[in-house]
Amino acid sequence: RTSQLSCDAASVGAADIALCNVELRHHGRPVAADARSINISSATGSVRRIDGNGSRPSVAFTYVAAGLATEAAVEVRLLGRRLPVTLRPKLPHDLPDGTTSVSCSAEEAEVGGSP
Repeated sequence: RTSQLSCDAASVGAADIALCNVELRHHGRPVAADARSINISSATGSVRRIDGNGSRPSVAFTYVAAGLATEAAVEVRLLGRRLPVTLRPKLPHDLPDGTTSVSCSAEEAEVGGSP
């Protein structure tokens, strides 16, 4: 329960890429695992591993927000079993706020209704 999951960004917007890392630990000590046996996924964004194969104590990946969500949700599986790791600190998504603008343009407009 001492494995760690973290990202280098304070928050992510729609086009932002966060560099993230999973550190595998057992009782606080680093442990290596075959990179092919580690699966990283997300329901709130896209995950892309940026490391190679082989045995390693950490796995680097990028995270890109895929839509409107409060924060990133990342799941890590080792040999098919979910690791009890939580993204710390949390990675909030930048949501639209009061500075968002809406505009419309039309070539024609119909005024009035049926007679």
